[in-house]
Amino acid sequence: MSRYAIGDLQGCFKSLQSLLAKIDFDRARDQLWLVGDLVNRGPGSLECLRFISGLGACATVVLGNHDLHLLAVAEGLAKVGKRDTIQPILAAPDREELLAWLRSQKLLHLDGNFLMVHAGLLPQWSLAQALELADEIEALLRGPRRQSFLKNMYGNEPNQWNDALTGKTRNRLVTTALTPMVFLAKNTTNETRFTRCSSPFQPESSGPRRGLTQGRRALRE
Repeated sequence: MSRYAIGDLQGCFKSLQSLLAKIDFDRARDQLWLVGDLVNRGPGSLECLRFISGLGACATVVLGNHDLHLLAVAEGLAKVGKRDTIQPILAAPDREELLAWLRSQKLLHLDGNFLMVHAGLLPQWSLAQALELADEIEALLRGPRRQSFLKNMYGNEPNQWNDALTGKTRNRLVTTALTPMVFLAKNTTNETRFTRCSSPFQPESSGPRRGLTQGRRALRE
């Protein structure tokens, strides 16, 4: 058995099929890990969702910011952007089935020594804490409060973790760290903050940049 990890399909269904053919992927033998952003930008977002949801147990998925954006748009809580290509999903006859499948996916997946996440972890988190926080967001997506969560997941604050955070601000920070986080940085008081985005697509560019190396250190711990 082989395990293949593929990130940011972003609706590129034909490219996915070409890649799977190149590696001779066999759903009866191999495992496919999809590292978020299954949809948007490419012309085959609907086809990607149908194909991946149909793979069953051989596919493991974590959500990315584009996937969450689709869920927000589907609930009428966000607008379709000029570059979005999710309209065919919204108009599809199996729309509700696909959206329900998407909401059932994880934000963080641990298997032995391997952890899969779309963006990263904050260095203040232990692995156990990160898994608990991801579980909280996953429960919101699947529960009766999903509209409130999706409506409030956008924003630039807070951008620093504090164990005392609660409610909407806590949920927003966790979601941003796991999905659209781009850079971590130290400020003048040596506090770790991260660069995020008010939409799931356009990261801010100001401030010192140190990549996700600190997040990787947290994972190793």
